[in-house]
Amino acid sequence: MLLARRQSLDAAQAALDARVTALHAYYRLQIDAHGIWKLAHE
Repeated sequence: MLLARRQSLDAAQAALDARVTALHAYYRLQIDAHGIWKLAHE
């Protein structure tokens, strides 16, 4: 039971890490493309 819970928590952490990485890459691209300024005016 504990192993399943640990694996579940590890999977949730990996998913969160992937989401953070994807958001970081998205906003880095927006900044590089100066698209972030367009988002501020919407």
